Amino acid sequence: MIELDKTNYDEVVGSTDKLLVVDFWGTTCAPCMALKPIIEQYEKEFEGRAVFAELNIQGNRRLAMREQVMGLPTILFYKGGEKIDSLIVNFSPPQLKKKIEELL
Repeated sequence: MIELDKTNYDEVVGSTDKLLVVDFWGTTCAPCMALKPIIEQYEKEFEGRAVFAELNIQGNRRLAMREQVMGLPTILFYKGGEKIDSLIVNFSPPQLKKKIEELL
C-alpha cells in the first residue's frame, strides 16, 4: 500500500497506467478503520492489475478538499492520472470489490 500525502500525491496519481485505488481515511473514523483490512485483502487479490494507496486526511485536509472528499471513508479511482470514479461514505466491501472489477 502506497502512503500518500500532499508531497507525493500528484506524482503517484500521474505515474501509473493501471487502476489506482486511493483510500481517504482518518484515525477517528471507525468505518475507515474497519475497512482497512478489507482494502489490504483486495490489494492482494488484485495484485498486478491495480495499485492501492491510502491518504490519511490528518495534515492533508486541503488536498482532500481539492479532490472533493467531503466525507469518510472515500475511495477515489484513477486511471492514467485522471479521476474516473469514486465511492463516498455509505458503501459496503462487496460494492467496493464490484467497482474495482468494473473499472479494471
